[in-house]
Amino acid sequence: MKTTEYDFVAIGGGPAGHRAAIQAAKSGAKTALIDRRASVGGVSLHAGTVPSKTLREAVMFLCGTRQKIFYGDNYQQNQNISLKDLLARVQTVVQKETEVMDFQLKRNGVDVIHGQASFEDSHTLVVTDIDGNVLEKIIADKILIGVGTVPRRPEEIPFDQEVIFDSNFIFSTKNKREQLPSSLCVIGAGVIGTEYACMFAALGCDVWLVDRRRELFRFLDHDIHDQMLLSLSRAGVQIRLEDEVGEISRTPEGRGRVELGESPAIEADAVLFAMGRTPCTFTLNIQNTNIQLGKYDVIDVNDNYQTAEPHIYACGDVIGFPALASTSAEQARIATRHALGLDCHVNKETFPFAIYSIPEISMVGKTEQELIDEGVPYCAGNAFYREIPKAAIIGDTEGALKILFHKETRKILGVHMIGDLASELLHLGAIAMNSDATIDVFTQNVFNFPTLAEAYRIAAWNGIHNLEGTSYDHSLIAENAF
Repeated sequence: MKTTEYDFVAIGGGPAGHRAAIQAAKSGAKTALIDRRASVGGVSLHAGTVPSKTLREAVMFLCGTRQKIFYGDNYQQNQNISLKDLLARVQTVVQKETEVMDFQLKRNGVDVIHGQASFEDSHTLVVTDIDGNVLEKIIADKILIGVGTVPRRPEEIPFDQEVIFDSNFIFSTKNKREQLPSSLCVIGAGVIGTEYACMFAALGCDVWLVDRRRELFRFLDHDIHDQMLLSLSRAGVQIRLEDEVGEISRTPEGRGRVELGESPAIEADAVLFAMGRTPCTFTLNIQNTNIQLGKYDVIDVNDNYQTAEPHIYACGDVIGFPALASTSAEQARIATRHALGLDCHVNKETFPFAIYSIPEISMVGKTEQELIDEGVPYCAGNAFYREIPKAAIIGDTEGALKILFHKETRKILGVHMIGDLASELLHLGAIAMNSDATIDVFTQNVFNFPTLAEAYRIAAWNGIHNLEGTSYDHSLIAENAF
């Protein structure tokens, strides 16, 4: 059995492990990446972020989502959308991105080892194949854990990946469904559940979104949250909040049935259970180290992403919220530079957050409620897509932008958006916050016309006039649903 020594080893080939391995190799460390899959990319590439966002774009194009405002609610680019049509686009993108990631690792001299890694001790990893046969041992000076998560699958739920799905949904390697469902019941109104509810509602499915909580996303600005609820309702999604989920079963007719605590049972062609994911720490033999696990078996780390073993780091979904591809990759870059003794100055308070619902939601910084709870004197400026010619041109008049800034210093404290391209536009606000800019930066710069980015200038002027208490003709704001 071969034993190889490395300066740095990343476990898991998703956004965290991939970014860490490349950062380490570029810094001159002898580096390996261990991944249990036959190809790198992790859940993010093969069953999560990339497939689901590709599916979203395919749905919006084929259903003519952006054109309905011009041609009516019944308009569709393609009248006979099949699951095969949607998955074909997904497979093309996944294949291309896999090739890109493989090339990046090869170009930077990273050794890629395919197999399941587990700890023999805090510096020694054993790599096994799918049958548990030992392939080789790895001795590493520094180790980063980025193994991600798997869908939570309660034993009492009869998952079959044909009618009753876990949160990997149709991208699971075990998917048996060939036709789009005409109705879908989504259990769990988190990010994954809400994104799929939006997509399948756009496809014309009857959709129920069920959750025991009072609100969809507690971390969202309240105005953005309320606008999202309104958008879901307009899309035809039937929302069942504050309702307990009982038995989930498959009927003799081959449909899914969900018993609810207070509401009548729901029967649908498919049921998607999206109530949480489980960290893959159970595969690592953590007990052979001093690494500590927290609530829900996430790995406890400090501000530098170090575990209780100072030479072992953990990043991404395996350490919990926010569990996003972008933040996972950046956490790994920070951790790797710290492990190798390199400087890294990053403002973690300005990590952006995006939900790829329809419409998109994105945010950075503080919410109004957080500022109120902290006693921070702030002012808000709003702009709405229906005020902006570019929004009318592309067919989105429901979007909105809110900027929060300090009343005294005028520094930007938070940016919150809902609407088409919100995940892209948010970066203007994030960069301004990272630069310690004031609200005036948006009034002192000229934006191309027509663009959605003009919303920043409008929101800034609205906020300044609100701060100064001067009259400002902004009747559209008074009429808005916010």
